[in-house]
Amino acid sequence: MSTTFGSKLAAALKNIFGVAFRGRTYANILYLMLAFPLGLLYFVFLTVGISLGVGLYVLIIGLPLLVLTLLAWRQFVKFERFQSRRLLGARIQPEAVLHWSAGQNAWRWFRARLSSSLTWKGLGYLFLKFPLGLLAFILLIVLGVISLVFISIPFIYQNVNVDIGHGLALDLPQALIFMVLGLFLALFSLHVWNGLAFVFKWLSEKLLTADPKPAIME
Repeated sequence: MSTTFGSKLAAALKNIFGVAFRGRTYANILYLMLAFPLGLLYFVFLTVGISLGVGLYVLIIGLPLLVLTLLAWRQFVKFERFQSRRLLGARIQPEAVLHWSAGQNAWRWFRARLSSSLTWKGLGYLFLKFPLGLLAFILLIVLGVISLVFISIPFIYQNVNVDIGHGLALDLPQALIFMVLGLFLALFSLHVWNGLAFVFKWLSEKLLTADPKPAIME
């Protein structure tokens, strides 16, 4: 029984502290770093493109704008599928290739893509990327900066006036305590960032998975 407890304790400690030594952790961080700028790009492009296309639909230019916006967001979805597979390790089924015949044309291809659930689920994912990317950006900056500041205190406290209250200056033992707190905060931050990356992974597997069968081209 003691052996079982010891193995469980070792596994728990490995899970807690091993996060800093896993390549997946830093792939997750890279994904989170890209999430906000990409989410902002998607949100602005899609909002402007769809709004202009709908607003100008009565004119000749409205429909081409909507078509171009659709083609662009499908490319965004394809890029997000690639990112999720490579950086998050998401299991996403590849989209079936549409096979052409002599009687098929661009309009039928367009209709087939419109009928694909991936087109519309992917659009939802692109819009979700902005608020989730903003949350990821805030957590990366806040937790990362505080951790780095605490860890660096033993190296800068002599050159920077750090007041801990009541006019007392920081000494080396206190600076080392801040450093230890910073290391634990950094460890906690890695788990938080991995948890947020897991949310992105789960959403990508739900919303970016292609239809099991290709869209029908009649």
